[in-house]
Amino acid sequence: MSILKKEYLELDESQSFDITWQYEENIFAGKIFLSKREIKIKFTGEMRHGRQFPLFSIPDDALTCFSFTDTFILHNLRPLNGYSRHLDRYTTFFECEYSVEYLIFLPTNHNEEKCDFDSITIHSTMINDWVGITKKQQQIIQRHISGDNLFKNTMDLDQISCEINTGLLLTIEYNLSIHHSVKNFNYGFEYSPSLSLYFESRQASSSIKNTFDHIYSLLGFLNGGDFSVKKVPLRFTQHGCVMHGYLYFPTEKEHQEKKHSYSFFPLGHDLAFDTLGLPSLPLCVFENFFSLDEKHKSLFCKLLKYRRMENIEERFLGYFRLLESICHNTKCHIDADALNVLIGRAKPFMKKYFNDSKGVSSFLNGLPRYNRSKYNTEKCISDFYKKIPKIVTDGWVFNSKNIKDVCTLRNDITHANSFYIEESEIIKKTSFVEALLIFALGEKIGINIDIMATVINRMTGYHVLMKSDAY
Repeated sequence: MSILKKEYLELDESQSFDITWQYEENIFAGKIFLSKREIKIKFTGEMRHGRQFPLFSIPDDALTCFSFTDTFILHNLRPLNGYSRHLDRYTTFFECEYSVEYLIFLPTNHNEEKCDFDSITIHSTMINDWVGITKKQQQIIQRHISGDNLFKNTMDLDQISCEINTGLLLTIEYNLSIHHSVKNFNYGFEYSPSLSLYFESRQASSSIKNTFDHIYSLLGFLNGGDFSVKKVPLRFTQHGCVMHGYLYFPTEKEHQEKKHSYSFFPLGHDLAFDTLGLPSLPLCVFENFFSLDEKHKSLFCKLLKYRRMENIEERFLGYFRLLESICHNTKCHIDADALNVLIGRAKPFMKKYFNDSKGVSSFLNGLPRYNRSKYNTEKCISDFYKKIPKIVTDGWVFNSKNIKDVCTLRNDITHANSFYIEESEIIKKTSFVEALLIFALGEKIGINIDIMATVINRMTGYHVLMKSDAY
């Protein structure tokens, strides 16, 4: 149980809270355990006539619990273990434990029926590195030194602000704080950046984690891999007052300790010192990304999941599947409309001839799909490869002719064929597919292939793709 009043939750905290949960007319006691590895909630107590606990059948995916001063909204509970035993003829003691996918911590007793949020913010040192040293930061420092009260005028603390036509506003803004210690004779002023997404229509707690995953996967793509997140504030309104809750979820499974050491594609806007000579990130990527449907947004999340895989074959297959889905293109062998007319005319005759209505229908229904498959996977990937500037591909150990070998390796691994390949060779082929995938994903969110060509060499493991004389 927390002794001091808790104002916020950070993702690297391990902590426990004593809580209560009301089920029907009865209140039950429990305890929430938070750690990087998992979130668990444990209930213990007594049941009797008129006081029943729903052992392993908590009715909702979301559960709202209370401590003395805080509210916890738990999502996606799954039963772990538990038991019950009779104390006497009328009383049963029970104990049960659930895992929790994520929770939202509100440092207030929120007794309203639901809690909707109008923004989500990500605090991470990765954002500091990704933004770089900018002129805006220098202006903030100079204004603070000159005595300007920035805490009263926070309207001019945005590094970038992008309106997105899906009813979203994305900003990178600076968060001011002052600390001092009389004992240690020091005084400090901080202005760390964070990324925020503001919603025109408030989001329910059930969709907040999905929104976070989208933002994280986009930033992970631009960063070049996983990164640690310090805290995730969520803004909401209670009784007319603006307040902040906090998203909490286990981070160990994301392997965020294996964070990428530098940004793959830095923001590069308003730089005070341009030491890298890289192009600025096109700001259209934010609108393009959030305008994608769920299926295509998930490609970026899957890229991060495949990067976490230790097994090189699984990583290769994952990258290949994503590349295949993005590059997939169709062309018909013969005219599709004429084929449909012919199928309609032939169907009655074939049903009568083969005396198999179901089999004939299944066969004929598959013909249009076969007709559209003139372009196979190798052809689709080869066509995309040709879009990459030769100044990039000429430095690679692989060329367009090797795409057939890559497709063959995918088939051999998938179908468990008998084959042999050196580990160094599959590492090279994996990096080859990953590089193509990065170009394809970048193009999908509006990063021109020529622009991506200037940063692709910052991809982790890119050196294994390079010819020895290309360095």
